[in-house]
Amino acid sequence: MPPPSYTVMAAAIEGGGSLSDFEPAKGKLQSEAMRRFKVSSIVRPRPGMTRFFPSRHPSALQTTGQVLGVLGVCTTITVCSLYVTKSKGQSRAESNASPIYGVTIPAGYRDWHLISVKRLTGAEGKLKQLRAELGNDIAMMAYREGRLPFPDGTMIAALHWNEDSSDADNQVLADGFPGLGLESTFAGSAVNVQFMVKDSKKYVASGGWGFADFTNGKPGNEKLHQTCFPCHRPANDRDFVFTRYAPTP
Repeated sequence: MPPPSYTVMAAAIEGGGSLSDFEPAKGKLQSEAMRRFKVSSIVRPRPGMTRFFPSRHPSALQTTGQVLGVLGVCTTITVCSLYVTKSKGQSRAESNASPIYGVTIPAGYRDWHLISVKRLTGAEGKLKQLRAELGNDIAMMAYREGRLPFPDGTMIAALHWNEDSSDADNQVLADGFPGLGLESTFAGSAVNVQFMVKDSKKYVASGGWGFADFTNGKPGNEKLHQTCFPCHRPANDRDFVFTRYAPTP
């Protein structure tokens, strides 16, 4: 029968608890096991004995059982720790991935190269956004070579901001270029970031593309991601990518 502390630990794990939930039980279990296994309990060879056979001596057999018990406890603790840590890691990764496609935010995407910029307006003047499309090295090579369809490994990011303006900037323009009515705008608060990831084998049902939409680092819901591929379907003659490569000034 397992000691009480083992039962507490097992219950904590099965209930979905964290390592800290059964840390006290773990310490108690280790102390309890080591206390039961003492050096003095090891059977020393008697005079005349040439070999030591634990299986032939009751005390040795008991000691061997204690040793195996200690090893079993340590193994159980290690396995349980790995299980809980792995489960936490998987849950964290899944919560940061887009529904349907499982796309996460690529590391270092802000260092990708510029493909183009856009401006989106509507909703009776209430919607004003500035947008920048960036591509990783594979995407940029395909754009520059005019290659279609895009190769696997292509990743495209669309960064969206609310359009903003500054009275101070406009005043500078008015003073410098009087009578022209010049005004400037710039990227203000962030709205969201979207990604397209090319994997022709994984995303067969969506033209070879995986999609993701993140706001404040969190993916949108499944309903939102169900609209991604239908939205891009009209651009099927360009491998479902709307953005064209902006010419170099």
